[in-house]
Amino acid sequence: MILFKFWTVWHVSKKAQATIEGRMIFLWGIVGMSTFVLLAKTYISYQMSTI
Repeated sequence: MILFKFWTVWHVSKKAQATIEGRMIFLWGIVGMSTFVLLAKTYISYQMSTI
């Protein structure tokens, strides 16, 4: 799913003729949000299992 997000952002930015800097900004945004979500899910699962 994450790879699909990366491909979608890259493909849309390429169609929009964005510069390489613009593409990297969007990709890093997706990477940051995905990392946050994975860490949050892990933390919540850990906390729920210790109850």
